[in-house]
Amino acid sequence: GFGLVAYCFGVPLGALYLSGRYHYFGKHGDFDYDERERVTLLVNTYEEKYWYCESLSLLHRFFFTGVIHLALPETRVQIWFGVIVSLFVFVSFQLTLPYHYDICDSVQSAAFLQLLLTYISAFLFFNDGGDEVVDVYGVLGSVLVLINSGCFITMVAGAWINIYRTRKTVSLRRLRYASNHKEAQPRPLSAGLKYHVFLSHVWGTGQDQVRIIKERL
Repeated sequence: GFGLVAYCFGVPLGALYLSGRYHYFGKHGDFDYDERERVTLLVNTYEEKYWYCESLSLLHRFFFTGVIHLALPETRVQIWFGVIVSLFVFVSFQLTLPYHYDICDSVQSAAFLQLLLTYISAFLFFNDGGDEVVDVYGVLGSVLVLINSGCFITMVAGAWINIYRTRKTVSLRRLRYASNHKEAQPRPLSAGLKYHVFLSHVWGTGQDQVRIIKERL
């Protein structure tokens, strides 16, 4: 039991340490090439401010494949514990949406929702020796299948919608950041300023070039 818990927490903490070193020091050349190549696998999927999320993802996976088996096994408390953790993870993910690309956020959201609904549905099938679980017309199994199928369909539909939106956005000619290809956004203005830039309206001072810049903002 102790080894399982130590492994489930040790690996995510190791990933957190490497990701943190890369985030705070790697940009200043404190990483050799091989080490940098390995660590980028942990951080490149996420927006920069969420560099730690792969460690949380590892912790989430190890928790549901290992630690939860030690939490009062074969009791309603174990299922309740799974529901609470699943709900917390799902809500936290919706508040952050840490991935670079919307399609990844949509797929992961559907997966978390599916896990949450599966744990909630487990109450229908659990028999602790007390009241017998009554399967009305034998539909409880079908209900669980429909719930999971609905989550899968939602995931596929969400992914398709995001792919369509992404392709439509990419087809538009806009100024974009080189790092993540998202549309450029103007920085907040300092106190007392009302405009970011002066757009020339005179041919001799770049009117035609400025028109193109304006169209792409």
